[in-house]
Amino acid sequence: MQFGDADSVTLEQALEALSALGTSVLADPEYRPDGPTTEDLPELLGGLLGKVEGEVMKIMKSADFLPSHLWKIQRGWQYEADYPEVCKLFIINRLIHVNIDLMSAVYESEADEAKIRGASAAIKAAIDLVNTSLRGECSPTGQFLENAESHLSKAHAHIRYARSLLPPDDC
Repeated sequence: MQFGDADSVTLEQALEALSALGTSVLADPEYRPDGPTTEDLPELLGGLLGKVEGEVMKIMKSADFLPSHLWKIQRGWQYEADYPEVCKLFIINRLIHVNIDLMSAVYESEADEAKIRGASAAIKAAIDLVNTSLRGECSPTGQFLENAESHLSKAHAHIRYARSLLPPDDC
């Protein structure tokens, strides 16, 4: 897959894929009297991604799960990301999704919040570090590295704070 391919997913294909996976797509008749439109495609693709990730999770949590299944899942993913620049962009996209999910988490305690914020900062650093390898010579690579360093510093501060909240005998 390369970006700009004429084979981009269409609205109809996304709807068919969701339907094939058992997901009904309903559009609010007040806003979409004719059903979903191309404006809805990003959300539909997000729904498709969520559905597929849910199916992958079912495989990984099943009693029949074998380590080879994980390799097969990864190999299937790599077929779609077979160009280094596409692979890196996919990785950045995955990290962004993880970070958004992480920041949506419900905190049960102040220590949990500090740990999640630390993990989020570490993910942001990873995004910046992967970004540095995508940029050409005229890009702000130094800025990405500076951002990564700043995010790691924040992650370290959150870790120290979370540790300070532990009972003395748990340190």
